Amino acid sequence: MASIELVYFLVMVGVFAFSTFKFKLPVGVSMVLAAVSGTLISGFGIPIRHLVEGGFNYINTILVIATAMIFMEVIQYSGMMDTVTRWIIERFHRSPSLLVIGLSFVVVFPGMITGSSTAAVLTSGVLVAPILIYMGFPKVIAAALVAMAAVYGEAAPPINVNALIIGGGIDLPYIGFGLPLTIITVPLIIVVSLWLGRKYLAKFNYEKIKDNLPPSYIKEYGIKLFFPIILLVILMTGEKLFPEIFPSLGMPIDFLLASFVGLFSGKKFNFFKISKKAIHDALPVLGILVGVGMFIQVMTLTGVRGYLVINSLSLPKILLY
Repeated sequence: MASIELVYFLVMVGVFAFSTFKFKLPVGVSMVLAAVSGTLISGFGIPIRHLVEGGFNYINTILVIATAMIFMEVIQYSGMMDTVTRWIIERFHRSPSLLVIGLSFVVVFPGMITGSSTAAVLTSGVLVAPILIYMGFPKVIAAALVAMAAVYGEAAPPINVNALIIGGGIDLPYIGFGLPLTIITVPLIIVVSLWLGRKYLAKFNYEKIKDNLPPSYIKEYGIKLFFPIILLVILMTGEKLFPEIFPSLGMPIDFLLASFVGLFSGKKFNFFKISKKAIHDALPVLGILVGVGMFIQVMTLTGVRGYLVINSLSLPKILLY
């Protein structure tokens, strides 16, 4: 006979799947509906306290993604991303294989910083895709290359949202993931970039695209154009290498401080306007985190989480690990 907790879990999963695939609701909204269905069928009604508490389970991750998105918009509007993209093309245009790998890493970078493939596509992806098309890549292949680079950027360190969510669900600290994630993602980025572009690299003609390259602002602003990323690296590595000197401010504060420096490092822009755009672009990911938090909270409330843990631990070791 099936356990009552298993019934609760199947109902929650069913509501989530039905809402997502049948009614095409956003994943975050479907998660919330699934959580509410779990509380209703288990006899808890609609416990506002637990739903609100669950929605804040991943508040730190939400703040990291939101501030990282603001940082990416800042370095894009300040001209740093345009400058880096142009430098890579001018530096490696004689070696198309290295060039396509370099362009892939331009797309990967925002995903690494924000933990969001959406951020990677909306920031550096819009810069790289036209360049790939000018290089002779079909639009479908260019889109595939940008999409895959964005996905690998989402998985690459230092921020992997999926690992953060899983770690939060099983009380596992987000420590020691950097090297394994690097080993997993970096070779795949290189291999996929070359595999997708192998047929078109021989057709690359630098003279055809040099007039359509993004502008470079290095002569106008010099090294200070890179001050935001330099400060971010110092803040993120300093607290780990020299904890007695660098205070642990937290990644959201690190991103905000680096973003503030970006106001004076390059082109002028409206900080509040681009911040609003950044949060708008990040809302789908932030909504998922809120929904997942509610879902896990209700699983704990109804006993489903304990049921899954106990039954998982009772599996044979070969299946458990």
